[in-house]
Amino acid sequence: MLDALRGLPISDVYGSLSQTPVGSGRPKLLLPEVDRARAREHVASARAQGIKFNYLLNAPCMGNREFNKAFHGELLEHLQWIDSLEVDAVTVSMPYLLRLIKRQFPRLRVKVSVIAQVDSVPKARAYQDLGADEINVDYMCNRDFRTLEALRRSLSCELTLLCNDVCLFQCPYRQYHYNATGHSTQPDGSGKGPYFDFSMVSCTIEKLRNPKQLIRSRWIRPEDLPVYEQLSFDKFKLSGRQMPTAWIVRLVNAYVAQSYSGNLGDLLSGSIPEPSGRVHYHIDNRQLDGFLDHFKNRDCSVECHQCNYCETVANRVVTFPDPRVEPYLRSYEGLLEGLVNSDVIRM
Repeated sequence: MLDALRGLPISDVYGSLSQTPVGSGRPKLLLPEVDRARAREHVASARAQGIKFNYLLNAPCMGNREFNKAFHGELLEHLQWIDSLEVDAVTVSMPYLLRLIKRQFPRLRVKVSVIAQVDSVPKARAYQDLGADEINVDYMCNRDFRTLEALRRSLSCELTLLCNDVCLFQCPYRQYHYNATGHSTQPDGSGKGPYFDFSMVSCTIEKLRNPKQLIRSRWIRPEDLPVYEQLSFDKFKLSGRQMPTAWIVRLVNAYVAQSYSGNLGDLLSGSIPEPSGRVHYHIDNRQLDGFLDHFKNRDCSVECHQCNYCETVANRVVTFPDPRVEPYLRSYEGLLEGLVNSDVIRM
């Protein structure tokens, strides 16, 4: 993959082993199996191309194991190994882990994950005071321009925006989902147990039932990057490390060019719930020019239920050309029913 990205304006790439003492923000079943030797080769290859490597330690919870003597030793050994790779930075969600790394591994830059949901100036300043070198701003802030302007004005650390997730706006499953995926990538505890992605199933059903949810999600189109550059944001993160190389290369090229003429759903991480990479809906990106202007003087956190803008846009730009949408939706609804009535779990 790195060879395919050669020459593009990429500051860093990121990743992790599929299981670590800390865990990360993608479920193990979606991640490739990478051993320590392969990880070392990948980091060295990135650095040889002038690309920094950011190691992910961004699960939101370690189940209090971090204060257990035996596990704490495993945690320190893992951090020592990461440091030995000569990675440039690590990304964390837990304040304790941030402070521990800054104290014991001072060479490493520490980034705060979007999973920490940094959505206000007081919270961002607290992380900065704890030693954060960079903060990934909460994805839900992407169209809250008053908050974005205040964050940039009030902080000296680098600020990054995540561009291409398709989480539900103010998703009620979000924190639960992060905890579930984090534990699934830890080698003991729930990392050894079954993993049912209840949250993904639930939000996929919601998006297929209500197309406005696809528009309400806080993605940033490639064409709209200049708006955020004018606000002096330092970096833009692209999500999708679980996806094949060809998908990632297409994604990067679209954002570098700041233009994409196809289905915006092709670029949205999380809009592809099948291993085949099929996107069940089409969002006509060319019809979204000027879409962002509506949000520049609005507070969606309090006005959303009074506004039908996203629904109106969805009716115009979202279609479901895949004939398998209805059976796919019914199968997911059946799976969800089996989870909540315990039939699937009792099998």
